[in-house]
Amino acid sequence: MNHTTSLVIFAASLAGASALVSCAATPPAPSTSPDATRRKKLIQYGHDAPDPAFVREHVRDMEKRPFDGVVIRMPKHQFMFDSTPWKEEDLRPDREALAATKWQRFTDNFLFINGTNEHQRMNWFNDPQWDTIVANMKLFSRLVRDGRLAGVCFDPEPYGKDIEGADANPWFYPGTYPVDRLLQLPGQVRLRGRQVMAALQSEAPAVRFLNFHLLARLLYDIGPNDQKWVVWENQPDVPGQPSFHHRGHKYALLGEFMMGMLEVSNPGVRFVDGNENSYYYTDHIEFARARKLIREGARSIVPAELWQKYSQQVQVGTPVFPNWIMGDWPHEKLGWIPPDFLTRWEQLRYLESQLYNAMGGADEYVWFYNEHMDFWRPIPETGKDKLPDGLEAAIVSARRKYDAGQPLGFDVAPLVRSARDRLLNGEKPPQATVARSAAN
Repeated sequence: MNHTTSLVIFAASLAGASALVSCAATPPAPSTSPDATRRKKLIQYGHDAPDPAFVREHVRDMEKRPFDGVVIRMPKHQFMFDSTPWKEEDLRPDREALAATKWQRFTDNFLFINGTNEHQRMNWFNDPQWDTIVANMKLFSRLVRDGRLAGVCFDPEPYGKDIEGADANPWFYPGTYPVDRLLQLPGQVRLRGRQVMAALQSEAPAVRFLNFHLLARLLYDIGPNDQKWVVWENQPDVPGQPSFHHRGHKYALLGEFMMGMLEVSNPGVRFVDGNENSYYYTDHIEFARARKLIREGARSIVPAELWQKYSQQVQVGTPVFPNWIMGDWPHEKLGWIPPDFLTRWEQLRYLESQLYNAMGGADEYVWFYNEHMDFWRPIPETGKDKLPDGLEAAIVSARRKYDAGQPLGFDVAPLVRSARDRLLNGEKPPQATVARSAAN
């Protein structure tokens, strides 16, 4: 996860509000999406993501945590655009471990895949490469099926460098493609999305595709009326239709890829727009605004012929990022952040409020992303959890209140407002917070 813009996002969210209200009297009203009445499910993912063998051996202890599922990451096979053929014998240990796992309380578990060109160089026009990628994704689909998993967790963030040391971003437009290929690029990327979706649903026909950010990132960063949208005049079926391509945008091609997936998806498939931007929200109003953007604002960029499928099959997801809220990630180079000015008790209240409001903003899934924490492996020397004291209790409290339809019971707005003001006034945070950040 890239957090270099976190201060800007946080400041903008506060500046745009005339008043900051962080607790609803009752849980926020459900959305109008087809899946809005589902129970909200909390899915854990982070630097501590377990592999299949670990899950098989420790699932009973794992299911004691206050989650509904976990994202599992295979040791080696983690890249969607890997153009090296995967071998069944290499996947067998992971497959057998997943198949042997005795799930009980964790009902919604996901297998991780990354959408970067790190250590490789995928070309959207290279058919032999794509024959391999599609074959690999069919094997991946079997793993989802054999593990009785809910679906796929997809992180499209383009980490690292490719095999030649260049930027590993496959979504950048125009990239390194020659000029004579650029008008073909949107259709080609959508074709590849169709191929990937067909492969993923080949063995898991009702797969859930949990995407850390689907169209929310484009809607936030660009906006449907931005004059820099590229218009592909050579699309006779939708003349003048703005495409998803914004010159120089990090995720310019992601929209076309996802629309290709949506186009051929089975009716039972669900796509979850994880809206990673909401890491830094401070109140239920921002979550409500975001879901309106995803559910209604997307109409300005989703092709008209796909709008009905989008409305029925795309869910709003929300994340919670405890490291931000509790000041527990290295950010010395970014400068201080508002949570640094909160006491640990205040940070825990902030976390409880954030999770409560995130559940109100989601159709079904809230994903809990953590760095430098570990829910699954205790510290070897002491056997203690590698978690901040009080974190798990805050999660349990938020879930209990939301599931029971109870109000949150407190308002963190004054705390967050005060922290913001101290930051903007150039104050330094308490020494204890500085020590926590440096330790990470």
